[in-house]
Amino acid sequence: MGNSLSIYINDYGGDSVSNFGERLKFWRERKGLTQEQLALRCKSSEQVIRSYEKNRNKPGYDMIIRLCDAMLVNPDYLMQDDLSFNPYEDRNETFNDIARLSPTNYQLLKGFVKNLKDQENKS
Repeated sequence: MGNSLSIYINDYGGDSVSNFGERLKFWRERKGLTQEQLALRCKSSEQVIRSYEKNRNKPGYDMIIRLCDAMLVNPDYLMQDDLSFNPYEDRNETFNDIARLSPTNYQLLKGFVKNLKDQENKS
């Protein structure tokens, strides 16, 4: 993934889309991708992409990043009001706080984050 956030495209071209599924479909079509092509780029299935576009399921954090990387779209545009948090907001302060943790607490935090990701991927 690297530093791909710096190359995300940041304009809707004036189109208004109201929910995650519509925004995902909007960006997929704008990039000229089929559901199958997007699924392949995200190492997922066409059925999963279809379920996101129809708002039957919502992706976890890792899948959001894969979708955004595959389409070169900023996560903020894809998620908008669906997220109660912005994963990039205040990240420098958060990273600085993490860097100041003791080795023991750092390992505890890593375990906690892994558990959260595992739990999110199950849903």
